[in-house]
Amino acid sequence: MLPEVVIESTDAGCARTLFSLTSDAAGSAKQLASILDTLPAGEIFVQDHAALRGLIQAAGVAREIRWSSQGGPREVSQATISLAEALVAQTGSIFVTAACGGRGVSVVAPCHIVYGKTNQLVPDLKTALGSASSNGVIISRVIVWTARTQKNVRS
Repeated sequence: MLPEVVIESTDAGCARTLFSLTSDAAGSAKQLASILDTLPAGEIFVQDHAALRGLIQAAGVAREIRWSSQGGPREVSQATISLAEALVAQTGSIFVTAACGGRGVSVVAPCHIVYGKTNQLVPDLKTALGSASSNGVIISRVIVWTARTQKNVRS
């Protein structure tokens, strides 16, 4: 089984990026629960995808969840959770498109959590764009995070 990645990017007054590599889905769920426990009470907006539904269930999230199939994130959202389109090795960046939960997913809430797997690792941005395009993703909005990170490797 491939290792999994949970990436948290928080903007509200304390800009930081936390990268966590976990060994399996249970580790990712535990890491997600740990991140959500540090946030103020409130709604969590989540990209409606089977992988994220499973992750939310495994993490035992007791907060109100607003799925992307119910509309975009609301301003009361404390966090948004989406899938990565790709993880870019050359720059250490996270590649996310509007297809990963909508246009507001990365800007509405103070915390954006991105979930990916190591098999999404690509060598460079050109490959990430090409892969997204060949998978039928309409690239109307692209976000590429490249930040100093605090690494947190868990087994």
